[in-house]
This record gives sequence, C-alpha cells and structure tokens, in this order.
Amino acid sequence: MTQQDAGRAQQDAGNPAMTVQAQTAQTQTARTLKAQARTARTRTDDGADRGASPAAAVDSPVCRAEVAHGGGAGQDTDGAALPGGKADRVGETQEPERVAVWFVGAGPGDPELITVKGQRLIAGADLVLYAGSLVPPAIVAQARADAVVVDSAPMNLQETHSVMMETVRRGGMVARVHTGDPSLYGAIREQIRLLEAEGVRCAVVPGVSAGFAAAAAAAASLTVPERSQSLIITRLEGRTPVPDTEKLRDMARHRCAMAIYLSAANAQGVADELRAGGLEEATPVIAAYRVGWPDQRIVRATLGTLCEAVRGHGLTRQTVFLVLPGEDGSERFSKLYDPEFLHGFRGENGPEGDFGAIGGGDE
Repeated sequence: MTQQDAGRAQQDAGNPAMTVQAQTAQTQTARTLKAQARTARTRTDDGADRGASPAAAVDSPVCRAEVAHGGGAGQDTDGAALPGGKADRVGETQEPERVAVWFVGAGPGDPELITVKGQRLIAGADLVLYAGSLVPPAIVAQARADAVVVDSAPMNLQETHSVMMETVRRGGMVARVHTGDPSLYGAIREQIRLLEAEGVRCAVVPGVSAGFAAAAAAAASLTVPERSQSLIITRLEGRTPVPDTEKLRDMARHRCAMAIYLSAANAQGVADELRAGGLEEATPVIAAYRVGWPDQRIVRATLGTLCEAVRGHGLTRQTVFLVLPGEDGSERFSKLYDPEFLHGFRGENGPEGDFGAIGGGDE
C-alpha cells in the first residue's frame, strides 16, 4: 500500500459515511462471491459445467452414492454411465462416473411434496419409469415431451430392468419413480443389484413417506417430551413374512409412536397385536388414507374403535396407521422454549456467551 493509499484509508476510517459505504461494498462483494461459488457447485446434473467442486464416491453393499463436499445435491452427476469404469472411493481423485439411473421418491401423492431435485430429474430424464398404481399422473406429467414414460405396475422385476437397460445402453438417463420414500418398502435393493451387476451407476433421491405426511396432515407430533421419544416404522405380517424379533406385539411393548404400513386390510389383526403388546383401549390411533391425494381421509380413532372406524370408512388399502401412546391428554412441554432452559442461542451472555456448547434442539 502506498503512502497515499494509507492516508486515504486513514481518512476514510475517520469518516462514518465512508466506513458504512466500505462495509456495504465488502458485503456485496462477499455475497457475489458466495453466489458464484454456489453456481459453480450447483450446476444442473445434465452434464453441464460442474465447476471446481469435486464429489467423492463411496461403495456400499447395494449402491455407490456420491458424497458431496459442501455443495449439496447439485454436485451429483446425472446422465448415463455405461459399464466400464469403477466408482471413486473416498480419497481418490479420478473423475466420478455419471449416474445413469436415479431412484426418485415421489412423496405420498401431493405433487407439491416431491423434492426439487426429484422434480428436476424427472423433467430431465430420457425414461420415466413409475408405479402407476401409486404415483399420481401429475408427478410424471413433468417429463419432457420426447421422454419415454412407462407404467411399471403390470411389470415384473426383469421387465423393469430390461426397460431401464435399453435407455442406459443408448446413453440416456432413467428416473425410476417410487411412491413415498424409496428406502421404505420400495423394493429398490433387487433393482439396484441387477443394475450394478451390469456396471450401471445409480443413486437414490429421498421422498416424503406417507407416515410423516400423515402426521403433518393430522397436525400430530410423533414425539412427546418424557412420554415418547422414538418412532417405530413397521407392518403387520402378511404375504411378506416379518422376522420373529419384529412381531407387532413386541414393537408395541416399547410404548413409543408407531407408523404401521401395509396393514389396512387386516385392521383386526393390527388391533389384536397392539392389545397383546399391552396398549390400552384409549390409545390414540390415526388412520390416514391416500395422504396427499384429492380423496385423502384422516380418521381419528382409538385402539378400541379402530376396527369400526376402518370398516365405516371402507379403508382396505393405501392406509397408514399412526399409533400414538404418548398422546395421553397430559400437558407436557418441550424444554426448548422453557425460559429456564439455557442453550447456545438463549443464555445469560447471548449467542456468544458461555452456553455455546449446549445444544438447541432438545425436547
């Protein structure tokens, strides 16, 4: 810095107006740089410029997933990747393969509950393969005009695999659309294994599961301070066996919230198992039918009235049961907003005080 510059800086420092202007300019510059960095990291995943922000990949037993370093979803690489190279492992610097098949969670039914990333992938896919019996048409209506859209409802595993491979071999990208979240009762393991056996890279985009959508639609809390701090996601045994250690009655003995899927056809069996697990007749149960669809129904019952409620509303499928033992009518409040509960953002010394080590999300 020259003497002239130093003198000007000293003069500016003594001028409040100039100091404010300088701070404003610095803030604007910082914002611009941050925006540029975000743009570099979040280029669309259609093969456009990826910026300088690398993504590493890790191997899992069923699917290799990219680990984005600070950039979020935009760092994943869409597009085709046909057999050939090996996915990066953590610490390796070679260019990661592009994802050829995306398993996209469509959410429970409301087209506005799909993630932004899921929506974008459907809009950019060459093939949209979806379960027509569960995924609403409005979700796949976002596909390109020239995209191939196929309903997988009448297809078996090998048939869906063959359709996806046809697109992959042509260098295209597939959006395999599942209802709710693909990781819950979505049968993605076997699909991914077939794809990986042919060297095809795949990835999963999460979705809003019906259990959480049901809780939102009913404005119900799945956790209650001092009463229920856990959630069990399970199902009644049907054509698909349930392990002996996961029988519904054994799950009920924990007396925590439960989201019971795929069991509406046997509400009596559900009620019997919950009773066998020690739950009282007055235990609140919410039956949520086709959450997010235009004909959605939220039915409030108790364990004692569940079967009657299910029969009265004709609920035989596409219904999730929320069992809420913690909702016993007592008033129990979170510690988070208790004025005596101090944490890093509310303490005697403010955000920078002595309480920075104390977490701020505790019930």
